[in-house]
Amino acid sequence: MEDYFRRRLAALHLDYPTILAVQAMLGLEKYRHRADIILRCNRHITIKTSAETDDMYASIDQAFDRVARQMRKYHTRLMCAGSPRRKSVRSSMLSRA
Repeated sequence: MEDYFRRRLAALHLDYPTILAVQAMLGLEKYRHRADIILRCNRHITIKTSAETDDMYASIDQAFDRVARQMRKYHTRLMCAGSPRRKSVRSSMLSRA
């Protein structure tokens, strides 16, 4: 199980934001398999996800899919934050007049 988790973690090919620490809690309650993942990234970003299914492997897969989605969200936010904004067509027309 630990090897599968490490392989899924290595498969996260998004390297920005950079992952600094990983904390995983895998639990079993009767028939419910739960996977909780907490990633600490640079720029004070903390990504927390959890998934609960009947199969532990499916729970890990769901949790990592959610982590990848959130990392893509932060990646685009951080990349767009540094880029200059485009002027709107309306403001450029007003400045010409």
